[in-house]
Amino acid sequence: VYTNSILSGPKTAGRAMQGTFTASLLRPMSQMVGGAMKGDFNTARANMAAAQGFFEAIPESFTLFKSKLSGYWTGDLATIQTRFSNYTKSQQDWDLMGHWINTSPDASLGDKAAYGIANVARTINDSSFVNYTTKIMAATDDAFTAIMARSRAKEKAMRKAMDDLKVGEVTEITDELLEKYQDNFYADLLDAEGNINIDSDTFLKSTVKEATLTTDISGFGKSLESIMNSYPFTKPFFLF
Repeated sequence: VYTNSILSGPKTAGRAMQGTFTASLLRPMSQMVGGAMKGDFNTARANMAAAQGFFEAIPESFTLFKSKLSGYWTGDLATIQTRFSNYTKSQQDWDLMGHWINTSPDASLGDKAAYGIANVARTINDSSFVNYTTKIMAATDDAFTAIMARSRAKEKAMRKAMDDLKVGEVTEITDELLEKYQDNFYADLLDAEGNINIDSDTFLKSTVKEATLTTDISGFGKSLESIMNSYPFTKPFFLF
């Protein structure tokens, strides 16, 4: 209820998309500019390729976004683990409690009323209408992870092509060569089921966590998180 309440605004999903887009694109752009200013044109060229790969992956990522959103929309919330919710539901235990409330002579009228109210709230909280924002943002993270994976593969392809050109293994850098290298590097990022495994590339993992605001916090932030977990009523004052 808390998560769905603070993320229920109609602008929330749009702002999340905008923020993730900006954060994921700024890294290759800033490294491209920084490399050019330092005279490191190999770095500048590699990150220019990464930026190009970013935009080339948008149509593919949009298809993935629609597919993921459709799956999240029709799926049970208990199967969705995102950075916005870590909600696990034991329907069997809940039904057993309801059975006891409704049949046990030890259950008071207050117990029945409390369970009835909680059951209504639980049902509403599980509806797609209430948690639509969470599902949209979960699909957004998946889509941008795919974009950043393509961008990373494009960058590594350009670096390999430049290295091969330098040692004479290739005579020129062509689109066909870059595409071949990119496909090979992208395949290395996939697991056995064809899903992107960000743990297979440390740089990609760092990029994804940074853009989706899931980087592990430390220092003062870690201490503040510990306090908020101990005193949940403080969370609304420190949403981000």
